[in-house]
Amino acid sequence: MSPTSRSLAWLREHGYRVAIVERRLTIPGKFVTQDLFGFADLFAISADGECALIQVTSGAHVAARVKKARAIIDASPHLQLSGLRMLVHGWSRLKKTGWTLRIVDLDPIPIPPATPEEPSSAVPDR
Repeated sequence: MSPTSRSLAWLREHGYRVAIVERRLTIPGKFVTQDLFGFADLFAISADGECALIQVTSGAHVAARVKKARAIIDASPHLQLSGLRMLVHGWSRLKKTGWTLRIVDLDPIPIPPATPEEPSSAVPDR
């Protein structure tokens, strides 16, 4: 079972509606996927309406995926201001207990709204 399949099952067990939002591209001789907005594999909605974009990976690659996703989010005011939660799911296998999920909340810091310019005190030219 892939990490994406594990996250799909986990999210559904916890009451989320989930959609896969990555695409597999047909390129001869290559296995290529394209993530939504460059990082998201899944889109999930909770029963109370909270929405999340989720990058799914193995436990060993969590740090790299967090770094990549944060760079994309930091460069996109649209994502920062979207109100969406952005998460990384990392799956690791433990010998005694089976699979474990690590969830990292990327919690972007929104860009403050632009302040209106101060009215000019200069008299306009006529």
